[in-house]
Amino acid sequence: LTTLCPDPAGGIWLGGLENCIRLWKDGRFTVDERLTDSIASLLLDHRRILWIADMRDGLDRRQPDGTCTRIETPGLIQARALAEDADGHVWAGTESGLVFRQDGDVFTPVALPGSKPGQRVQFIVPDNEGVVWLGVFEAGLYRWQADRIEKFPQDAGLPTGNLKSLEIEPNGNFWFGTGRGLFRVERGELEGVLAGREPSARAAAYGRGDGLPPLNFAYGFLHAPARTANGHLWFATTSGALE
Repeated sequence: LTTLCPDPAGGIWLGGLENCIRLWKDGRFTVDERLTDSIASLLLDHRRILWIADMRDGLDRRQPDGTCTRIETPGLIQARALAEDADGHVWAGTESGLVFRQDGDVFTPVALPGSKPGQRVQFIVPDNEGVVWLGVFEAGLYRWQADRIEKFPQDAGLPTGNLKSLEIEPNGNFWFGTGRGLFRVERGELEGVLAGREPSARAAAYGRGDGLPPLNFAYGFLHAPARTANGHLWFATTSGALE
């Protein structure tokens, strides 16, 4: 199992290495469909369209009636990170470091300043303030807002070279799973650096001294981090789940 996608209408979509998607609902599989490749990520958007990213090839769009079509966009292959922003646009980030944003039936590339080909997109996380945050291996952290993309500076309080996952709490706390452990930083700290008001962000690091074992956080598969109804944060790691 590589990806989980809750369905607001009830149940949960499952995808994995068995070349199929399934919907578990009311104690049984109500959908069980065979595909041509293993599944990397699933996303159910506000129109109940299920977006399916497979491991080797492209991105498929499954309509509520079960009809599937392939998105034919150059470069949009091996998508790992999927998200839907506050305006209903679907985003996709690929293993090769490309980012695409949906506009109607077209996926348009989003240029990331300072990134290089082959630097995979680790996560795409929409914010509730019309902002989208993106993590790219070695290139770092980006903020998209009002059609403008900004890069968080290197050596400004975060280990931006190996960001792997992000969960944003309603209170504005950002939790980053990284190659160096778990970090928490307030939204205002990040915004202060991006606005040029502060030279660096103050981040709280959590590691062995806080009782955590050595951790390698998952990247690019929905949902690597998650927040439950009781407010607990969960992170997927190669050693299992961290609460």
